[in-house]
Amino acid sequence: MLADAARICLIACDNGLGHVRRVVGVAGELDRRGARVTVLARSDQAARFAWDARHFETRTSSDAFRRASREACRWHERLPDLGSFDVVVSDNLPEILDCRADALLMGSFLWHLVVEGAAPEYIEASRRRFNSRRPIMIGSGLFATAELKELTRFVDVGLFAREPLPWREKKDLLLACGRSGSCEPETAEAVCSLVARGPGPFERVHVEPRMLPDTPPHWMMPADFSPGMYAGLAAAVIRPGVGTLTDAIHAQCPVYCFYETGNLEMTQNARRIADHGLGFDAGSIDRAIDEAYRNGAAPAGDRSDPDVVPGFDGASKAASYLLTIAERGPDALALVPDSDQCPGENTA
Repeated sequence: MLADAARICLIACDNGLGHVRRVVGVAGELDRRGARVTVLARSDQAARFAWDARHFETRTSSDAFRRASREACRWHERLPDLGSFDVVVSDNLPEILDCRADALLMGSFLWHLVVEGAAPEYIEASRRRFNSRRPIMIGSGLFATAELKELTRFVDVGLFAREPLPWREKKDLLLACGRSGSCEPETAEAVCSLVARGPGPFERVHVEPRMLPDTPPHWMMPADFSPGMYAGLAAAVIRPGVGTLTDAIHAQCPVYCFYETGNLEMTQNARRIADHGLGFDAGSIDRAIDEAYRNGAAPAGDRSDPDVVPGFDGASKAASYLLTIAERGPDALALVPDSDQCPGENTA
């Protein structure tokens, strides 16, 4: 089959926007190269990234996996027929393997490894899947754990950044907790505290739009999460989801991580950021803000070192690899060694 006729289906977990954003980024690259792409995702989430998705809800979340919710644990049983696709990719839900044994995974974590208090039956079902196979998983090695790489044939494509950033003087602060619902009460309290505290060493403070006070001070504004906003950041105080982390790292501003107790994904991401000199694992939001105000516009880690950040073209590399799989069929699976290298980037 020719690569330009490849039929590829990308499925996005609908817990937060990071999964959808990554899927849409890869879909856009595939579309530009002539592939026939179908994205199964919540249409309202995909629309935020200007993509017309086929509406599908996985209804997956940490709480759902703690309760062993049938809707979440058996989301794949609601899928349409996938038989016509050359390649199927799930971000980042391994249940797809029950109906497409040749499916690929995408992302930087697996739910049964990071959800504290996940239902034993859910954990056991997930372990059985990986006992019987070692699927390919495409993602950012910066955030992938050793355990994840043991369970999968992990293909490191670098970070999934958006378009190039414009130049702006870095004088601003971002305070954001994401859209998963976690950390919202403490973030709202922190925004109120900042109103009294003032902007400190920053010229402007961008906050979650839904938490902006009715009458904010002139230096506080709703975050629009645009390339222009990120380009002007001197620091980012954030809950460390991979999407927001990637944008902050791409903008070359130090990251101050806060997160809820018991979330192993957030804990691991924060530790990776600190270990690589890209920011600080603050834990609590109050400490994160204090550190950001204390350091002002102190520089973060060196992004020119490929051992720290191996590029921001993850979507392009992932698309090249998927087209290689589509063109060569099952034989292409032999291209994936037990390493983190991406075999498709020079073969598409």
